[in-house]
Amino acid sequence: MRSVSRVSTILSVLMLAACSDDAGGAVDASAACLADEECEDGVFCNGRERCAPDDPTADARGCVGGASPCGPGQVCAEAAAVCATDCSVAEDLDGDGVAAPICGGDDCDDTDPDRFPGNPEVCDAEGKDEDCDPTTVGDVDVDDDGYVSALCCNGDTCGRDCDDERPSTSPVGAEVCNGLDDDCDGDVDEEVLRTFYADLDDDGYGDATDEQLACEAPEGYALRAGDCDDSDPAVRPNAAELCDTEGVDEDCSGAADDAPGGCSCAAGGVRGCLLPGVCQGSAQVCGPDGRWGACAVGPASQETCGDSLDNDCDSAVDEGCACAVSSRLCGIDEGACQRGIQDCLPDGSWGECRDDITPAPETCNARDDDCDGTVDEGAATSCWVDNDNDGFAELGSANRRLDCGTTACPTGETAVDPTVQADCDDSDDRAFPGQTQFFTTPRNAGGFDFDCSGAPERGPGPSQPARGSCPSTEPCNDGVYFTASAAPCGGYAEVYTCYGTGDSSRSCARAPTCSGTPGPSTCPNTSGSPQACR
Repeated sequence: MRSVSRVSTILSVLMLAACSDDAGGAVDASAACLADEECEDGVFCNGRERCAPDDPTADARGCVGGASPCGPGQVCAEAAAVCATDCSVAEDLDGDGVAAPICGGDDCDDTDPDRFPGNPEVCDAEGKDEDCDPTTVGDVDVDDDGYVSALCCNGDTCGRDCDDERPSTSPVGAEVCNGLDDDCDGDVDEEVLRTFYADLDDDGYGDATDEQLACEAPEGYALRAGDCDDSDPAVRPNAAELCDTEGVDEDCSGAADDAPGGCSCAAGGVRGCLLPGVCQGSAQVCGPDGRWGACAVGPASQETCGDSLDNDCDSAVDEGCACAVSSRLCGIDEGACQRGIQDCLPDGSWGECRDDITPAPETCNARDDDCDGTVDEGAATSCWVDNDNDGFAELGSANRRLDCGTTACPTGETAVDPTVQADCDDSDDRAFPGQTQFFTTPRNAGGFDFDCSGAPERGPGPSQPARGSCPSTEPCNDGVYFTASAAPCGGYAEVYTCYGTGDSSRSCARAPTCSGTPGPSTCPNTSGSPQACR
């Protein structure tokens, strides 16, 4: 059989040779490559292969090998896919001061100047290895619990603190029932969940066949089981057993009418109630049927929390009140705030909220620091349009908010709120709140109210130029006349010489006429103050 197979193989080879296009060994056209991409082997340092079936050096696929991409004096770094200058000339391609491994250095990435041994490792979730040490992950520890944030990574290695804003959460944290992973093991509330039982009649005892695991009692569930009739709140473990004719087992003991002291009695007899709590000692009368009736002070269906009394007469005080579980969540969970943990104290009350993050003043940090649902409100700079660039804007002017961190408004805008101080003429930079200078020409908007007080200062009228000199009690100022006189203005009603007094209630006095050539002169009634006569 072996000889037959061998002959068949030889015949097959001869037939294939006979079917070739020529006898010179050229590549079969049907097997030749069609594009350079078919020849590329993905190796950088041996150059780019090309498709050239007619090239004498082509391989069986018609591919021709590439040439080294590196020039004279260069070495090829396959890992970085770069041609490095000869190490005797330049050992540090990225200029970070550390040579590449091919040049005897230990730069783990000689194409990135931010990656080299000794460079501080940065906390980043991208896992960039800045210091060329895969074991370091940065040093961010916001909650100062000794564990680096899990958001700090280096490759696949990350910090171990799964919640770097809660100091109680770390790999050594104690797991508490709060819906969080306190010990950073990837599990939530493991081994601390409590079992609660469906409590339809809300008597504090539930049905043992209907349970649910939770940190706090879900609506309609109780921490205790054993209710033998979950439709009647008067029937539950430790309830007061009554001597009734219906044969109800009120205390779920498994037997009806097994009240303390028994139920049989002589009709009309009276005794002190044998039940504990508030029931104890109250009158209990034997009925005509020879059975003890209800105690005068009967058991309540539920405890009254906080009164330190056994209201339901079951020998337990305030059971089911206050703490029903060992711990619970507290605080608010909004913005930068975070809920904490409250522990149940031995006296049944809740302790202080711990490990919670409370509201803080809002700052420019893209976080809702005060936990009101709004980010950076009040922290950004508001700017209003200030057309005359005098530092004030008119009421109703447009405004906008600048990004946090910007404390100054640009030219043409002001940070002064016009509802607090408004410009009375936003086309005249002489007019603004607090102006103390005086001018002889009216504002662009008209009038002489330059300090925006609402009461225009008085000055020369438009039709009659003012002439005269300063009264003896007032200073000369830029050719403007001042007076404290209450005399009327006489025939020059529109000529005011008390401009700038700041007191619009004053009347104006007509000033004497200047004599001489217009220009600086001496005030006749003063000590020589200069006066510009107009």
